[in-house]
Amino acid sequence: MSACAVLRCQEQVDRAVASNRFGVRVEWGVCTQHAERISLGEVWRTDYEQRVLLMGVDVVVPEEYVFNGVAIGQARDNVATEDEPLFQVEFRLRRRFPRGNARDEREVSMFVSRQQLRKLGEDFIKFAE
Repeated sequence: MSACAVLRCQEQVDRAVASNRFGVRVEWGVCTQHAERISLGEVWRTDYEQRVLLMGVDVVVPEEYVFNGVAIGQARDNVATEDEPLFQVEFRLRRRFPRGNARDEREVSMFVSRQQLRKLGEDFIKFAE
């Protein structure tokens, strides 16, 4: 069986989602979890060069969104493995529409290992410099 088309997901393909490129329909095999998230309306993008789907924090945030905060905490016991604890990282994004006072706020959450969390912190520091 092949792996899910979502970047870094190694789960087995269960369903397909379709995208359109230059008028040509392209189908992507995704796992059950990602198929459910997509059906619930989560934003996803295609990266045709890498031949992957981007979801969660991998989706390029439109420039009208403003990064509004990040929260990091150790994942619940039922999510963490015995070998390595997982950490839940939540990114809060806020968008203000050009007309009126309407706002749209989103939270993107992901589970990462200690090593991934360390790398994420290093990337934030590079970005701030």
